[in-house]
Amino acid sequence: MALPPTRSASMLPTAFSSVSDRMREAWRGASLLVPGNEADSADYIALPLSPSTVPEKLDLGTEAEDATEHDEDTFDALDKPATEMPARHFLNRRRLHILLVLALLVALLLASASSLSITRLTSFSPFLTSSAPLETRVGPRHFAAQYYGRGCSSRELMSAVERSTVRPDGASRTEIEPKEGVDPNMVDLDTFRFSFDLDGCPPPHIFTPEEACDLLSAYGGVFTRGDSLMRQFAQGLFLLLGQTLDLVTDHKEECAGNDLFINSRTCRFYGINDASQIRHFCKGEPFVHYDQVWKFNSTNTDGTINDTPLLDSYHDFVRSLPTQRQRYSPVFVNGLGLHYNLRAKDTLDVHILPFLHNTSTASPRPVSFWSSYPAVGPNKPQRFMKKQGPGPTKNYNAAIRDALEDLSPGEVYGGAWRQLEWYNVTDGALSYDGTHYSYQVAMERAQIFLNTLDVVWGEIVEHGGLVQDAAQ
Repeated sequence: MALPPTRSASMLPTAFSSVSDRMREAWRGASLLVPGNEADSADYIALPLSPSTVPEKLDLGTEAEDATEHDEDTFDALDKPATEMPARHFLNRRRLHILLVLALLVALLLASASSLSITRLTSFSPFLTSSAPLETRVGPRHFAAQYYGRGCSSRELMSAVERSTVRPDGASRTEIEPKEGVDPNMVDLDTFRFSFDLDGCPPPHIFTPEEACDLLSAYGGVFTRGDSLMRQFAQGLFLLLGQTLDLVTDHKEECAGNDLFINSRTCRFYGINDASQIRHFCKGEPFVHYDQVWKFNSTNTDGTINDTPLLDSYHDFVRSLPTQRQRYSPVFVNGLGLHYNLRAKDTLDVHILPFLHNTSTASPRPVSFWSSYPAVGPNKPQRFMKKQGPGPTKNYNAAIRDALEDLSPGEVYGGAWRQLEWYNVTDGALSYDGTHYSYQVAMERAQIFLNTLDVVWGEIVEHGGLVQDAAQ
């Protein structure tokens, strides 16, 4: 399948100009975490980065040639008639033959290794060593794929979502009224309908809790991180897995049903952040986690950003998984920026570059998404509109999307980091404060995310990334 061309660095906003050079300069001397004992190991090795381990250009095809280029003197000596060779050459002739044979064997081995490495090399190669495994992996499923194979690739599906708009009769435009005598926390998937039609792709599948559990069991957990918009993204996953809106540990009446979103200023203090805190439908733990980060201000003594806590929390999550789940690619979803007043450079420097650097040689590689900001409602307070209004929000979404295309080109199934687009499919939806949305939007985002993961799973399997589990 032919891949669409990626954006060149010259097309990026000014904030991301010369980004490759800045990445190399920022990362010299840093540490890169790579798994220590193939896929079954939870131990990580710190690999110092230096100019020797971060080459300006990888050329795997020349290694075999280099192995013989410096042996020209040896060949010249062997070509001379015996009468012209000094006596010591007769004594060393056996050694020369042995060295020649060894050199040829090394050349053959290097050529073979280079051929294998070329097939495994991805577009993120400028920041990798040639021996680093580059692969995503998934596990088997009991249910068949629900959206994969229906006509759209993962890239095409995400592009279709980006183009789609809310229908005039879309459910997200109106207030959700709880039915009389019905538990307000009950999630009724039989009556759920999307508020938009996909532009260019078949209608998305509506996942049941059992199907969602099955899909997530084929990945190495889902780690979400970000501000209140990401909290509501994670809540969409939680409410689907448990088919309930009872997602708080206290103030349950005040935060029941859709009030979980309407009263988010209060309910956020009591919300759950891990799927283990709910009664879900999964046979085992789904390992879905939300890491609340609004704005990260930790700095080192020299004033540079200390990104270690952000990276540690992600790696701690991966290490906490059962050994079998560590063999599958973890799913990482990040989304924030409002608390930086949508300064894309801050997001790039603090949240994107360190993670790309840190996971670029991980095996298995994570399946990574950036969750863009939804639409800005007309009722957003005017004091925020100048820096967080529709224009700045769209520009910020575009800047992050373009930066990811440039920094991590390729496809999600191969380990590239892509942006989930939410602006158009929420433009016109009911927002209670111009920023946050309702249960309907949370469920729609969760369902679209699962459809995307379903396609990515199929693409990874198609490209040889299925881990066979004898226990299943």
